[in-house]
Amino acid sequence: MKLPEGLRVLITGGAGFIGSHLVEKLLDLNNEVIVLDNFTYGNKISHLKGNRKLTVYRADVRDFKKVKETMKKVNIVFHMASIVGVEEAYRNPVEVLDIEAKGTANVLTAAREYGLDKVLFGSSSEVYGNYLHAMSEAGPLAPISAYAHAKIIGEEYCRAFKQEYDVDYVILRYFNVYGPRQDDRFVIPRFVKRVSQNKPLIIYGNGEQVRDFTYIEDAVNMTLLSATKENANCKTINIGTGIRTSINKLAKHILKIMRKEKKLQLTYMNYNSKRPRAIEVFNRVADISSASRTLNYKPRIKLSTGLKRYVNWYLRE
Repeated sequence: MKLPEGLRVLITGGAGFIGSHLVEKLLDLNNEVIVLDNFTYGNKISHLKGNRKLTVYRADVRDFKKVKETMKKVNIVFHMASIVGVEEAYRNPVEVLDIEAKGTANVLTAAREYGLDKVLFGSSSEVYGNYLHAMSEAGPLAPISAYAHAKIIGEEYCRAFKQEYDVDYVILRYFNVYGPRQDDRFVIPRFVKRVSQNKPLIIYGNGEQVRDFTYIEDAVNMTLLSATKENANCKTINIGTGIRTSINKLAKHILKIMRKEKKLQLTYMNYNSKRPRAIEVFNRVADISSASRTLNYKPRIKLSTGLKRYVNWYLRE
């Protein structure tokens, strides 16, 4: 498995969850890494401070001057900066669209001016909406949230810049990535935190919503392979496992791992103003057949293994 080595790489949103793991891995592979982040969601790369191959800029991706400044002599850009999470985007729909539109346009414009090799755009499985079958990169797309619509705008900018200015891209649609350093606005960290506090797990609806949980190590490997494989150029790639897991099953997994299955119960509640039913995706699982062929890679970390790793990390931290 050949991953990027000896490159100069820019990661927008590099202090976030997925971004921080990309930074870590790229540094391990002897790449020079530049991070542009406004630290809205904290600083998940603070443990890398002092690394001579890491340069960090505190800036907003909507600031074109800063984006252009960070992109000098860069080979590849991983554009991961955005408002993260459907619930947060629901509360800030105008800002999420503004960041996606201006930020992505800035990144692509600077990449065009400097003649970069490739821009990798962090999209989301949210663009598919609700679909009973495994979701293929070919669609159909049926976004039901501001976050999903914003990601489609970013994807279309990538395609437009390729058509108009020949800027190569890869669109990465992430499916429920989880692992160390993810914050508790997301379901796995939220569940683990509540169990550690001996509180019952709260589930919206009936808990039969289906997700495709992808461990961060697999997500990072697939992302970096997308950067190196020429046959990935100008393609859309699902970053997932192809395995269905209901929220009920997930909750029971976590209770068992943390040895609280007999002490804590699942508590069901109706949707509310914080998480409206209208933006809930009830079935989400990736078709990874195209991704596997393109990248010659299949996810390796089973959910049970990934959950144990996350729980162990959380209890240590």
